[in-house]
Amino acid sequence: MARLDIVRRGHEGLRIGSWRGDDRIAYMAPMAETSPTVTMVRHGCALLASRGYGEALTSALSPSEQAGFVGAGFSVCARLHLLSHDLASLPAVPGATLRRGR
Repeated sequence: MARLDIVRRGHEGLRIGSWRGDDRIAYMAPMAETSPTVTMVRHGCALLASRGYGEALTSALSPSEQAGFVGAGFSVCARLHLLSHDLASLPAVPGATLRRGR
């Protein structure tokens, strides 16, 4: 994964960097402590624009994390589909044969 920078202003924080190594598309995600405000998201966007990015995408966001991004002009481009699996009734895993080295 490409290196992400941490941008902080007061108690707010964002992780920013390139989206999957693309130098035209930026990645932006809120830090775990608090949801970013519109002002913080706009600050992150300005910083990314100054680095030459033309577009920004976010990580998957909970409804409470979305407000600052939507207020700063972001819109939903994809809905996250999660897969689940009940782990209480897994089939037995066949035993692995070990081969000793000489």
